[in-house]
Amino acid sequence: MIARFATRSFTASARRLAGDHHPHTVFHDKSFTRKNVGGFVWTLIIGGAVATLGICQFQNYKGGFPQKKE
Repeated sequence: MIARFATRSFTASARRLAGDHHPHTVFHDKSFTRKNVGGFVWTLIIGGAVATLGICQFQNYKGGFPQKKE
């Protein structure tokens, strides 16, 4: 029963339809070394921290967040 569903699955039909002429992705021929991935991750972390600190500094400069008046 499981073998019957496996032959009808999306991946099986996609492989059959694609053949050898499927388009290659942008990342197909790239080498992902530890240095490249680590640099990308650190860029995201540092960029997010800088953006967050910049937003907080701007909010403090303009007088803080809007306050509910009582």
